[in-house]
Amino acid sequence: MRLAKSQARGRGDLAGALREVTEAAAHTLGVERVNVWLFDEGRTKIRCIEHYERTSGEHTSGAEIAAADFPAYFRALDEERALVAHDAHRDPRTAEFSGTYLDAHGITSLLDAPIHAGGEVIGIVCHEHVGPAREWTSEEQRFAASLADFAALALEASERRQAEAALRRSEARMRAVLEHALVAVVIADERGTITNWNPHAEAL
Repeated sequence: MRLAKSQARGRGDLAGALREVTEAAAHTLGVERVNVWLFDEGRTKIRCIEHYERTSGEHTSGAEIAAADFPAYFRALDEERALVAHDAHRDPRTAEFSGTYLDAHGITSLLDAPIHAGGEVIGIVCHEHVGPAREWTSEEQRFAASLADFAALALEASERRQAEAALRRSEARMRAVLEHALVAVVIADERGTITNWNPHAEAL
């Protein structure tokens, strides 16, 4: 309910909305680390745009994982609706991370929920459990999926805000061109109705 009423998401504040998502995930599911990753345009890597650690309360971003280094994991992200690894060290989809990423952070279990937009998976919300290997319940998996939906809504709201800002900038540039043009400018729509003109046209 708190995420549904998120003011950060409503105003298109992507960073703020994703911080709310990762904190809700970590505290509700009792996991140490929660990340939001997005694919690059060529789907050659994923980049972390939000990372939260429950114990320290820190938010960071910027890490990258290349598909060439972890092919089984990226194949699973493309082929499966969700990635539920109770024992991440032994699961064939995530075992590639054993000895590096998993050991470095003490991670034993992973629950990755896909972020959908435009009919395709554009990223994941990754829940990383630290401690004894964990069996993810069906309720936890459904909750993780709902958090990924909130992340998708936050991304959509942010893109909409950016598009609106770009439109306002374009309109401002057009007004500036009209007002400072050295010749008369008259603008008409496809029906021939005049919609705008500049001071030179008005004088003429």
